[in-house]
Amino acid sequence: MSTETVRAHLQHVEPFPGSPASRRAPGARAPREPEPSLFGLVPGPLAPPVSRTPMGPRWRKGVDDDMRDGGVRRTALLRRTVFLMLALLQSGAFAYYMVDSVLPYHGNEPLEVAILTLSTILFAWVSLGFWTALSGFILLCLGGDRHAITRTVARDVPIAAAARTAVIMPIRNEHVARVCAGLRATYESVAATGTLDHFDFFLLSDSNEADTLVAERQAWLDLCVAVGGFGRVFYRWRRNRIKRKSGNVADFCRRWGGQYRYMVVLDADSVMSGECLATLVRLMEANPTTGIIQTAPRAAGRETLYARVQQFATRVYGPLFTAGLHFWQLGESYYWGHNAIIRIAPFMRHCALGRLSGRGPLSGEILSHDFVEAALMRRAGWKVWMAYDLPGSYEEMPPNLVDELKRDRRWCLGNLINARLFFWQGLHPAHRAVFMTGVLSYVSAPLWLLSLTLSTVFVLLETLVGPQYFVQPRQLFPIWPEWHIESVIGFVIATGVVLFLPKFLSAALVIARGAGCRDYVERGGAPPWGTHGAGRGVGGRSLHIEPRLHLVDAARSGSARALHPGLGVLEPSLAGTRAAPRESLSDPRGGHAAPGAAPGP
Repeated sequence: MSTETVRAHLQHVEPFPGSPASRRAPGARAPREPEPSLFGLVPGPLAPPVSRTPMGPRWRKGVDDDMRDGGVRRTALLRRTVFLMLALLQSGAFAYYMVDSVLPYHGNEPLEVAILTLSTILFAWVSLGFWTALSGFILLCLGGDRHAITRTVARDVPIAAAARTAVIMPIRNEHVARVCAGLRATYESVAATGTLDHFDFFLLSDSNEADTLVAERQAWLDLCVAVGGFGRVFYRWRRNRIKRKSGNVADFCRRWGGQYRYMVVLDADSVMSGECLATLVRLMEANPTTGIIQTAPRAAGRETLYARVQQFATRVYGPLFTAGLHFWQLGESYYWGHNAIIRIAPFMRHCALGRLSGRGPLSGEILSHDFVEAALMRRAGWKVWMAYDLPGSYEEMPPNLVDELKRDRRWCLGNLINARLFFWQGLHPAHRAVFMTGVLSYVSAPLWLLSLTLSTVFVLLETLVGPQYFVQPRQLFPIWPEWHIESVIGFVIATGVVLFLPKFLSAALVIARGAGCRDYVERGGAPPWGTHGAGRGVGGRSLHIEPRLHLVDAARSGSARALHPGLGVLEPSLAGTRAAPRESLSDPRGGHAAPGAAPGP
């Protein structure tokens, strides 16, 4: 049977949008979904047999905290108390100094009170970031945290046969060649570790464009042919595309979740090493009360100037802040919606999401579902950890400012929606804080603008109108405005230290580590693909990922022959895939934009 014949049959397994089969009369019953086996034309099915499992919210506690976690809980309480006290004391000192030495009327005018209130709130927000970075710096200088989740399992511990794991990649109108090249790199890396029998891989498509659907199925076929992945790499197209990515993942859980113990969620631009995936499974096996382990993905792979600057910044500053977040969050950490492993059974019991009531932009679907799912998982008693020191996890940045702003707009709306969930019953205080920090990430910008506006108005009034010595009704004695230039200069310098010290500490830490910095600067922010010693797994072993990630670069540039030299079946399908879509929904808050460059002919 020729490859062309297989592809011809492949296009007719399910009707595409806009096809006659999909345009049925209203009320007509859809035909039964055919068994996705390609009618015996290929050695394996499109998807495994469906074994449906119900998925719905349950508000009772699902598991009791392990008694061994008592020390972690006490440590977390102590760290958060100290962290909060330091931020409050620093913000209080800021407010006192501003009243005493900066404001000319010492806070006795209404305009000064407004300026003082806004400035204190904004400085407290900056102070939280300062102490987070400083905590991360101390943690990294000390060589790590004894409470880190990565220290709970020994290297090379065998993975139990029952620990079946699904690596799922939800996609929607993505750059097909890039998606399959990244999945292939991950697959081959897992195979190189010798743990492939524990993993299955799923492409979960929500695409609604016919040419993209054709390209996806052809790329799936070519991928299976290239790696021998029939029966282990699966493809599913969802006909009823509801709730975006969260609905896509929930559909997988209902169909096949009962067949697996864990799932690793990837974005369309994610790549993970086999050593990283195997370590995540070992960590979940060693920590039976853990529901989610989030890795800290390294930004890599883009070539535009904007993206390379972002990659360099996240490479330098990112480790400091992720270590700092781990320091005070511990078992109540973030889940970012991708590059993370999830225990499927509690996820299905406790993390199903409905629509928010009401009308307007802050109702309907929960866009930042990842934060909410982490909060629900912890509410049910399951811990959420960040493996901040686990290497082998990669993602891509938006290639330009326009795509960055599109993504940020979706993230902004998702975080504002989460503000409605702050008072949900039973949420852990740490996750309520996560909701509020998400809101402040975007509300702080208009607050800064308002603060600068009020300060400008105050200076204009003092210049045009002149000093006001009597600012209160029936005031007996005048208030003499005091301007202390030296105090203002010291105030500006102290504020600058709080803002920029974390960046200097990050640079100092990278420089102190030596070769890694030189390699990274010489690559201009490129990922450690193919460099010696740039990526090492647990215990110094190779991650088995660098030699294979040339596939991703080749897919983005459109060089199909470089993907697999001499493999003719791979060339026509990947070389002919379409350009990036107008908008990607692979991320929980809208996702990273798909690569902007179209493959060559």
